[in-house]
Amino acid sequence: MNAWLSCDEQCTQILTHRPDLRLGHIIDVIRTTLAKNELPIVNGNDAANISELKYTDNDNLSTRIAAMIRASWHISLTSTGGIQGENGKVISFIQPGDGKWLQFIRHEQSKNGRGGMRRKGRLSAWLADKKGIPASITGGKEQFLEQRTIEDILLNTDTLLRGQRSVGTTFLPNILQQS
Repeated sequence: MNAWLSCDEQCTQILTHRPDLRLGHIIDVIRTTLAKNELPIVNGNDAANISELKYTDNDNLSTRIAAMIRASWHISLTSTGGIQGENGKVISFIQPGDGKWLQFIRHEQSKNGRGGMRRKGRLSAWLADKKGIPASITGGKEQFLEQRTIEDILLNTDTLLRGQRSVGTTFLPNILQQS
């Protein structure tokens, strides 16, 4: 959550575990948070360290929730600025159904990570291709975020979707899947 301290948006961290999703409780919590004009930051509750309750990783958790609530945008944070192409520069946009990005993924994870970039990419592609939800993978560290990044996503999604501005790597949605 520290990455978002530089913007003017109010954030709320929501810790959850598997039963919250099955009962639909998390949807009510997120709707309440959004109604208060707060940005929900959802993470698995590692304090509930019982394997039956624990979620595999936060990327899977947030993707499921984004699909459940029909989010207008999904953001995955990473220790890099996004998916890096062969020249080492971040790939700004990935078109629906384009799987070429997979060739640039290394099988490494950060020391505390569970999902990895391949998982983030696959989940983002699924949201964009199958659910019509744009999904960005961007760095969670201050050096990757411009002060207005989150505000741009929240207020100017059309600018991003037209390719006029990039936020890390953005998987553009399949408009046929939007509901």
